[in-house]
Amino acid sequence: MVTGRLLYILSPYPENYELFPSRIIMYNCINNTLLIIMILIITSYNYRYTVEDK
Repeated sequence: MVTGRLLYILSPYPENYELFPSRIIMYNCINNTLLIIMILIITSYNYRYTVEDK
């Protein structure tokens, strides 16, 4: 929901935003995958540092 609202604010054509549901779904999928990848990278770094500390 937050990514959709950010895209609604940042989209160059906000008046045409409702006419492209496929584009909205594609952007949401891309944002969700990027968010998941970032979370995985952060957790892997934290796990690596905790293992090295022990």
